[in-house]
Amino acid sequence: MPATAQRPDRLDRSDLDDLARRLAEPVGRLLRTELRHGRERAGRLHDRRR
Repeated sequence: MPATAQRPDRLDRSDLDDLARRLAEPVGRLLRTELRHGRERAGRLHDRRR
């Protein structure tokens, strides 16, 4: 492969940063939902640590 040709499946740093920013909110929302469901299954509707 020539040195000037870029692999299409390779991301540079700015692409990775952009991807991380775009994924942070949806993944966080899924984690919060899963934690809430776990508390509901355990019979505790509120997280008492706060």
